[in-house]
Amino acid sequence: MTIKMKANDSVFYVNDVPYPIESIEKIDILMEDKKFKGKTKPFVHQICGGATTIVAHALFEPSGFVGLRIRMKDQTIADYISKEPVYHNTDPYHKDMQTAEEIKRKLLKNQRLQKEKSNNSL
Repeated sequence: MTIKMKANDSVFYVNDVPYPIESIEKIDILMEDKKFKGKTKPFVHQICGGATTIVAHALFEPSGFVGLRIRMKDQTIADYISKEPVYHNTDPYHKDMQTAEEIKRKLLKNQRLQKEKSNNSL
């Protein structure tokens, strides 16, 4: 995970590159098949749903990386939360999803605070 920000900042950083927080249009939490990570555009090969048994994991379920796709006004940014491939509905998957939700919540909160700040200064 490489997204960094401070409370009330007007920018956030992905791999130390600053992006204006006001340009965020949508944030999606997705899971990408591990076979395609780094080989195609991020999150083109998504894993949806998933098995619920160990046997199904071993036989059918692909593992993948949980991440965020941040749609901006002029570009799309992708960042992976999972450091290692995870299977759907496992403890590592839920931990990564929780981390992704927390980052999404903080980004949207900072965006809201920036909008309020700019509206109050008018």
